[in-house]
Amino acid sequence: MITIIISVVLLIFLFKNIRDRYEIKLTWKRIMNLIERMDQNDITASDRQQYIAELNDIARNISKDGIPESEAYEDSLPDVVDPFIQNIVDVIMNHMSDTEFNAEKLASYLNISVSQLTRKTIAAIGESPYRLIVRVRMEEAVKLMQDTGLNVSEIAYKCGYRELSNFSRAFHRYWNKSPKQMLKDIR
Repeated sequence: MITIIISVVLLIFLFKNIRDRYEIKLTWKRIMNLIERMDQNDITASDRQQYIAELNDIARNISKDGIPESEAYEDSLPDVVDPFIQNIVDVIMNHMSDTEFNAEKLASYLNISVSQLTRKTIAAIGESPYRLIVRVRMEEAVKLMQDTGLNVSEIAYKCGYRELSNFSRAFHRYWNKSPKQMLKDIR
């Protein structure tokens, strides 16, 4: 019950105080990740208190002055505590620029079947391997925009996309902004 109340209150704060859809999406992902972790049965009371404190910090930041610019484009991948998921993310990062990399190759690198990989990722983080690969690539793209002087086509290639149009479509679907608009906002 408390998680529903927290969700509603934070959602109201989000829409009232944040104008940028990207910031809303990023903040909402952080909030939902914390709530999901709070709802797990195997967490300790101190962990639950820590998650509540983090939610309070988010609410405080939103209610005071929206999201600080320094946090607006930070990586929204959750802090990975599951070694299996961390291993998956590491494999994806190591094959970031491989245009042929997909769930089948990921499963192959992990020495498990695609169906087993899918079952495990959905159970651990609620996402299919395909969606996780896209998420890691999209968030790496934003990191590259922040940290390098690369143009959009170079970033697309570094993130495993052969065609700029495919990258732009996936990027817009994920962030609700074109890569060029995001690059303009960041720089």
